[in-house]
Amino acid sequence: MRKVLLLFVLLLGMTATVNAQQLTVDYQAKLDSSSPTFLSEMGVPAEMRGMIASAFKDFTMKFQLRYKDGESSFDNIPMDKPQTINIMGQTIDGKTIEDQYKGNSGYKNRKKNLAIQQVNFMGKKILVKGTIDSDTFEVVNGAKKEILGYECKEAVSKDKKKTVWFTDYIPVADGPVIGAGITGLVLEASDGNNIFTATKISDTVSGTFAEPTEGQVMSEQEFKDYVKKTADMLKMGAGM
Repeated sequence: MRKVLLLFVLLLGMTATVNAQQLTVDYQAKLDSSSPTFLSEMGVPAEMRGMIASAFKDFTMKFQLRYKDGESSFDNIPMDKPQTINIMGQTIDGKTIEDQYKGNSGYKNRKKNLAIQQVNFMGKKILVKGTIDSDTFEVVNGAKKEILGYECKEAVSKDKKKTVWFTDYIPVADGPVIGAGITGLVLEASDGNNIFTATKISDTVSGTFAEPTEGQVMSEQEFKDYVKKTADMLKMGAGM
């Protein structure tokens, strides 16, 4: 009887693990205003950060991860319903915000350890190039929670600015935030400004993948410096 029970447990473990060579994951994204680094790298004053957090507290966006055989893309997809944002006495159509993400795409190639973020920033096309394992994450001992029925582990980046929840039951090290030490699919992630939560997983994928090539190439640090410089110029122009 003991051997039969052991075999049953092993079979359960086998069926609970998804051996995914391809998958599609939908994520919902919101501003992570609870993060201590929320908009801080852009030098936004605390009062303005609070105003933005309040205005955007109910605003959501959708992203989709497509993965197949070590290649993936992470793209914005249209929302299902119209949204508005009220800030500083003005009402902004949520579609205007979504339009800012058109042409933006994240590409990863696990075999090349290559990560490229294609960004349309203030009318300028930029390719932010780096490696998938440029960040290092440490798993938090004993921290577990369930997302979409999968048991997930928590991991925090070495600089403490990023947090993810990933599941080893889907052994695809990919998602909106990724790095060394993450060994399964990321189902929830905070990059310090946004929080992404998986809402749907399927074991099919449509379309093909292509490495982005159009835009000025920058490293991640060069892009951060460029964003901060642009934000400083905008603040000076607005008299902030």
